Amino acid sequence: MLRSLPLALLSIYAVLAFLVAGCGQTQTQQPDFAFTVTPVASIAQPGTGDAETLSFTVVNNFFQDFSGMPYSVFDLSSASPTTAIFTSTVTSFGPNAVVPLTATIPAPSLPGTHTYSVVLDPGHVVAESDEANNTANITLVYANGDLLFGSQTVGVSPAPPTSDTVQLTFVVNYQPTSTSAGTLTGVPYSVLADGVPVFIGSLPALTVNSSNIVQTAILPHIEPGTHIYTITIDQDNLVPESHEDNNVLTSPPVDVAAPSAPG
Repeated sequence: MLRSLPLALLSIYAVLAFLVAGCGQTQTQQPDFAFTVTPVASIAQPGTGDAETLSFTVVNNFFQDFSGMPYSVFDLSSASPTTAIFTSTVTSFGPNAVVPLTATIPAPSLPGTHTYSVVLDPGHVVAESDEANNTANITLVYANGDLLFGSQTVGVSPAPPTSDTVQLTFVVNYQPTSTSAGTLTGVPYSVLADGVPVFIGSLPALTVNSSNIVQTAILPHIEPGTHIYTITIDQDNLVPESHEDNNVLTSPPVDVAAPSAPG
């Protein structure tokens, strides 16, 4: 019994040594930093002049303190995607620390869709076992409102229309998505007949929360028969909108008669 005790102790020591060595192996690997919560914006639908605050969380997967680690934000949609628009440091970044962070970024000079990249250790000062988890992206659309059709119906006149007298009627709404929304003037729209451009016009002045009935001028002559008309508002995307996928309206097939014979 006594003779076997040292062997038992030795076996326990060997197991402990193995575990310690294993832990040591894990902790002597290269450092690794990662995002545990990807960026969330303080304003879900920012206006064209709104600054944004991004919130996210990072973790130090290492036993060494890396307090003072820098992090930056880049606007990948700008003319200078490699120039940081925000830089700060993780003030306290101890071993295995999970740290919530924020970054306040200005409104971009050009509205529309912007993808922001938040990067921890942007200069790659620390060699890591995984450099791919140092970056997290978020896409925001800077717009003051949304143009959309107030009805999915395209009105056609006269009834029945003739090839020299076709006019279309439709409804356009302007819904604000930020307090910066104001009156829009001169917004263009286009009309296609069977996929061929036939008319370009301008919408009336659009105030916030407005519903506007629009009637085209008489469209150019079209051969008698069945035709499909497509109306697109702001076809060149001149107005930054929260949604660009609701600007097209297509008519059902329209039977166009031949013009009436003169008296």
